Amino acid sequence: MGHEVRISRDIRNAAEYEDVFIFNGSLKPQKSAAKKLRDQGKNVFFLEVGYFPQAGHLMLGRHGTFGGNLFKDEVIPANTHDDEMFLQEFFDVYSGGNYRAKDDGYVLCMFQRHRDATIRQHCHPSLRTMNSLVKQVEARYPGRRIRCRRHPKEMRRKIYSPSRFTEIVPREETLLESIAGASVVVGINSTSLFEAALAGKPVVALGDCPLRDYPDRHRDIVMEVLRRQIPNNGCEDIVQRIERSIGWKAQ
Repeated sequence: MGHEVRISRDIRNAAEYEDVFIFNGSLKPQKSAAKKLRDQGKNVFFLEVGYFPQAGHLMLGRHGTFGGNLFKDEVIPANTHDDEMFLQEFFDVYSGGNYRAKDDGYVLCMFQRHRDATIRQHCHPSLRTMNSLVKQVEARYPGRRIRCRRHPKEMRRKIYSPSRFTEIVPREETLLESIAGASVVVGINSTSLFEAALAGKPVVALGDCPLRDYPDRHRDIVMEVLRRQIPNNGCEDIVQRIERSIGWKAQ
């Protein structure tokens, strides 16, 4: 692409470069460094893992790649018929072709890690524990069966619920199995909400993220993520994906 690329663990080494990519960028020292570099006229961008699947891809962003920073101040195009066909075909492969949507009438509540930056920085303080999330979901859907799905890295997480209709999803049940039977999927700003939108389920995002900002355009948001995410092993249109993500013209 005509550019020299160097990797450094010390942000101070970035001062000599015109374009700087910061991994994650949510920590205070990273934010402070990003501001200083921009004040010096540098182009600063961010990268993180995500989204479909999260472990297999990277996302680039102008302001960040998760929470309210994803697509911040950008115009998201509306899907065409061909885009919708692509989403359906992509999901069929993503789900292994075994997904069968149904509606068992329950509300699926998606937990996140308590100390995740997406919660600490991109949601109201009243939502920063999973118990507070459950209480808000119960208040929003009184008398409804609510199934709470724990984050895979916090499978021992307990809930203290005032409602007898609220339960924990068994750990052996897969994410797509949980999504398939839900009437609606609710959470803060978890990646699993994007997966539910990809599956075509109604989604309610209570935290700051594009799914909350565009409540009637979730399929458009998912399509835009797919246009931008970069496979870890590369892809033929990587230049176009970079340009679309950060507006940076490769030479």
